[in-house]
Amino acid sequence: MQWPALEVDPTREPSIESGRIRYAQGVWGKAHGAASDFRWIARSSRFDVSHKPEIEISTGLEDQASEGGLWRSAGRYCYAVHCYRSRAKDRAGRTSFLEKQALQWMPQKGAPHALGALVLLNSAADLDDSTWWEHRRSDRWQDPSYFLSVPTPAAQAWEAAGLQRLLDRALQALKEHCPAEELSRFFASWAARERPAFLQGLEGPLPARALAALLLPLPRQWADRTSLAGWLFSSRIDADAAGRRWDGAACSRPPQGLQREAPAKLDERHLEFGDRCAQALLEGRPELARQTARRFSARNSASSPGPVPSAAAEAALRRAAARLRQSEAGWSELQSDLSHLPPALKRFLRFALDPARWWLEPDELDGMGSQCLDLFPGDSPQSELMASCIERLESEASKALSAQGWKVKADLARALWLVLSPYRSPYGQRRWPESELVPPLLFAALIKRRHWPRLAESTGAEGLRRSRLCPYRELVSRIEPFVSGMQAPAAEGP
Repeated sequence: MQWPALEVDPTREPSIESGRIRYAQGVWGKAHGAASDFRWIARSSRFDVSHKPEIEISTGLEDQASEGGLWRSAGRYCYAVHCYRSRAKDRAGRTSFLEKQALQWMPQKGAPHALGALVLLNSAADLDDSTWWEHRRSDRWQDPSYFLSVPTPAAQAWEAAGLQRLLDRALQALKEHCPAEELSRFFASWAARERPAFLQGLEGPLPARALAALLLPLPRQWADRTSLAGWLFSSRIDADAAGRRWDGAACSRPPQGLQREAPAKLDERHLEFGDRCAQALLEGRPELARQTARRFSARNSASSPGPVPSAAAEAALRRAAARLRQSEAGWSELQSDLSHLPPALKRFLRFALDPARWWLEPDELDGMGSQCLDLFPGDSPQSELMASCIERLESEASKALSAQGWKVKADLARALWLVLSPYRSPYGQRRWPESELVPPLLFAALIKRRHWPRLAESTGAEGLRRSRLCPYRELVSRIEPFVSGMQAPAAEGP
């Protein structure tokens, strides 16, 4: 069981030799005979819909229903999903929709996400519409807000022998469905940060159980953030949305909309990583996977995000993000929930919520000197807070007489988020500042120098080009330490 994705720190994290996973269940689809569109037609009492899980587990148009699995790591929750063709007919007589059985899990502190994937994808694979089908003729389905309440699933318990059986089952399912050459190329593309990385050449969707095996050779810190689609179920795909939501996807060939004109360039290191990961899985060699993961982590640790906040700090920051998004709360109302934020982010939010201030110099965030800030992950509470801040500033711009000032503030927030979290985020698409007054890389010199390669890779030559369009030379000069210290590669975009 010594796969990289399952590694734990025995001094800080609980053993995975045995334990329990508690989770909630929801069914996404169309109610039989109803005029309503897709909705949560059944769910258990603890299934949280406030984070819009239907968006988190979407693969696109989903007009090609078939059986397959999804694993989504989405900030607070992870989702193990079993997809299949629905038997329901809507009021117009249409049928063959994609229905999803979703198991929602909030990982406990220290729990490897791959552990949840092994246990829950195995459970999800056995679920079908028997959850609700016998109630299909109820008149209550005509109420679009109605859902069938189902019992809370019993916690899934495991012990060492049982976990090993799940591992063996997942590895066998992967071997039966994935050509070795394509498996190798998938991991090479993943290492080159192609998103989604495609596992091509499959005759049909990858079973839910096999998805968990794809996580096993990945270093733990990356496996915990990786989301995988066993199929895209769609004839057309929004490339930006797919790349933000899914790190990997299985397919016979990439669907329309994701045929890349310039795929990620695979060098010898990427290809070696791919070959060794595929070999480790197909031969059942976790020790080879550990060696490979250590080498990968050593090469990429310089651009890893900073420390993860504690559970209490995370809850406070997410509470502040929700209040910022949903109310007129000002700095004084939010201040107590923001005590765990780095000083630079506190200063920025205080500026953003001040109706009397319209501009902020990078030096004002720079209390400790330049090159002092760490990055934070795209699914972190800090990212959610930045997305909420932008949403709030855009809302203020839509109703204020001084709309232009609020728009500039929103652009400053976009530029700061772009620099401090150059990763995919489930909280919305990171965009370039809309005005040329705000260089996208305005705050680049504030982050620690070891993070510059990751930022350069994320923003590329387009980030430099847009930054140099700013008519204020003094602002452009702010990014020169970054420009002189890093030659940006071809654009990837925000």
